Amino acid sequence: MLAERMIIETDLSGSPKSLPRLPPNAKVEIICLILDGPVGVTCTGNEPFAEPSAQPKRRPSPKLAGTVILGDLAEPVMTAEEWENSFERTCRQIEGDPDAFKE
Repeated sequence: MLAERMIIETDLSGSPKSLPRLPPNAKVEIICLILDGPVGVTCTGNEPFAEPSAQPKRRPSPKLAGTVILGDLAEPVMTAEEWENSFERTCRQIEGDPDAFKE
C-alpha cells in the first residue's frame, strides 16, 4: 500500500477545485481531515461529528484529594553520582559479589 498526502481545496459549494490523477482500475481509500473550516462537519458535509460529552470520562482518585506536590516533578530523584554508584552496585550484584548486597 502506498500512502500519498495531498491537500485539495474546495470551492464555495464544497466541491473539489481539482482532483489528482489516479491509477486506472484501482480502489482508493480517501480519509478527509478538514484543515480549516466549520467545526463539526465531516468531509461529506452532511454528517455532524458526535458532540463531546460535557462530563470528563476520567477522574482522579478521591484518595488524591488534598494532596500537595512538593518540589519539581521533572527534577531527578538522585544525582548523577548516586546513579552511577547504584548502577555499579547492581552490576556487581549480577556478577555475584556478596559484598555488593551489604552496602
